[in-house]
Amino acid sequence: MDAIKILLDRYDLADPAQAQPGIFSDPDLQTLYDQLLASGIQSLENAIKAGGAVEEVDILDLLARTELTEQAEILNVYGNLEHSSKNHLRAFVRALARQTGETYQPQYLSPEAYQAILDGASQGGGRRFPSNQP
Repeated sequence: MDAIKILLDRYDLADPAQAQPGIFSDPDLQTLYDQLLASGIQSLENAIKAGGAVEEVDILDLLARTELTEQAEILNVYGNLEHSSKNHLRAFVRALARQTGETYQPQYLSPEAYQAILDGASQGGGRRFPSNQP
C-alpha cells in the first residue's frame, strides 16, 4: 500500500481506495467482492477458495497493467505484488489441501498459468521499494 501511495503521489494520480473497506468504485470489482464474500462466509473451504480467487484476479490484473507501462519503478512495484500474490495463491492451495483434503482448482487463471505458479518456488521481494523522493 505504501509503495502504491508513493507512485500515486509521484504521478499525481487519484487514489482509488475508498474510505470504507469492501466498497469499490469499479462496479465489476464490487460485484466480484460481493460474490466472493457471500461464498466465503459459507464455510472454511469456500473462504480458502475465495482467497485463492482474489490472488488469481490480482495476478491477472498485475500482468495486464505491466503491459501498459515502461516506468521501471512502477514495473518494480507490480513485480513485487505479483510475486506476493503467487506466494499467497500457493499458500491458499496448501491450506485447502491441509484443511479439507481438496485440490484447489483455478477459477480465473488458465490451467497452464496456474500450474506454472504451483511449480515455481516461493519468491521473496528483494526489489527496490520506490522512495518518496522524486
